[in-house]
Amino acid sequence: MTNYQKFTSECMYSGNLDKARAERNLWLPALEEVVNRLSTSTLERIMEDTMVWILVGIPVTLAIDRPTYYIILLPEGDWSFEARVGIIAHEFAHTMDGLESCTYEWEADELATHWGFGKEVELSYDRCG
Repeated sequence: MTNYQKFTSECMYSGNLDKARAERNLWLPALEEVVNRLSTSTLERIMEDTMVWILVGIPVTLAIDRPTYYIILLPEGDWSFEARVGIIAHEFAHTMDGLESCTYEWEADELATHWGFGKEVELSYDRCG
């Protein structure tokens, strides 16, 4: 089982994932890219308390049922693949706890950049201003 398969089986609701696959949702390839590029230890920390939903809305991290974080990705828009990767890495950074807690947007950007997604994070801001 790949990291991406493990992540989607543990961190996405099957109905939501099946619907996204059937619709050929453009967030899935970007999600796979991020999951595959993260270190195993970072990915495991993210997977402890993170669920990803693909819904209509804005990309956001919500701490509704703390300590579980919900990352919501929108299917609409003309985001580039790289911008989508940057957005997902940024939102994953918000789910980190302890010393790497990212409450503020700039903190999430810095952590995502530390993970190797700096170019993609920058491109996501170029797209959304």
